[in-house]
Amino acid sequence: MAITTYAELQTAIGDWLAKSNLTVRAPDFIELAEVEINDLLRTADMETRATTSTVAGEAYLTVPDNFAGARRMIVTGGTARPLESVTPQYIDRRYLDAANGQPSVYTVEDNQFRFGPTPDAAYMLEVSYFRKVPALSDASTTNWLLASHPSVYLFGALKEAAPFLMDDARIQIWETKFQSALSRLQIADRFDRFPGPYAMKHDYSTEDERV
Repeated sequence: MAITTYAELQTAIGDWLAKSNLTVRAPDFIELAEVEINDLLRTADMETRATTSTVAGEAYLTVPDNFAGARRMIVTGGTARPLESVTPQYIDRRYLDAANGQPSVYTVEDNQFRFGPTPDAAYMLEVSYFRKVPALSDASTTNWLLASHPSVYLFGALKEAAPFLMDDARIQIWETKFQSALSRLQIADRFDRFPGPYAMKHDYSTEDERV
């Protein structure tokens, strides 16, 4: 059967497990799968940009609600420059006692952007980041991932169902299929965006972080 909606996905989960009475649990398996998908998946469909600004004297700025991971950040006001992604430990060592100024680095800490040095003014920022896959629900019955790659959802949900069913033998089977579906999607995305030999070398990680 085609899997294009939230309801069809729930039915498919029951069919694959040969347990139609699991319909009531299917939303839980889907939600758990979405958590892992958002942790592991990074594709062009998840990328977006937003503009915001720092607050004078504040080292922290809350990330967007749908934030899944940073891509890049640029100061567009003042002296325009890209900010380098670093670890929290680097900011502690380099900027903890430093004077306030225009930020040159950032990290993500406690679901917030943290800047070094602490901004001395309101600087306009352009933030490129990965947004979470929109969650499925009865009110939101489909999204781009389910429409184009339903196997990611299906095998992710089946993997989450196996422990609930105490079906240890199936956990590795569904895990393998889930990881394979994720890998195929990310490889296809890389070739679409970066055709040619470079596509095999490209990944979505930021440049090496300073530590």
